Amino acid sequence: MSDIPSGHPDVEIVEASTPFKHFLRVDVFRFRHRLFSGEWSAQRSYDVLRRGQAAAIVLYDPERESVVLVEQFRLPALLAGGSPWQLEAAAGLIDKDEAPEAVAIRETREETGLALRSKPVLIQRYLPSAGGSDESVSLYCARVDSAAARGVHGL
Repeated sequence: MSDIPSGHPDVEIVEASTPFKHFLRVDVFRFRHRLFSGEWSAQRSYDVLRRGQAAAIVLYDPERESVVLVEQFRLPALLAGGSPWQLEAAAGLIDKDEAPEAVAIRETREETGLALRSKPVLIQRYLPSAGGSDESVSLYCARVDSAAARGVHGL
């Protein structure tokens, strides 16, 4: 696997395999890591959902003191016991040669039909579920005119 970072002094990857690859990918790792004591752990096995990078954007209208969210159907939300219809920031996965900011701008247009009134500002890059996934999100904020939000956009 060419997408495994190498060289961190606290981790030794012993073996990696990909037993599932479709829209999502699951890799299984055998590894050991340095403990707080400085000793090495026993070998462990760990499943990791390999989702990649995403960009999301908080769309803020300062004149109306409001934010624009999108409502999307999410089957995993239903499986977690909630409504499958979720309110979210506009967001999307980053393709191989795309910049996160460009994805945030594109997803704003595709999912809301709105044009940004300011350059997106990066708030934070974070891992929303680091215990099981490698997905990282670049979260931006930009101004919009929420009065122009109308209709159904996206899929």
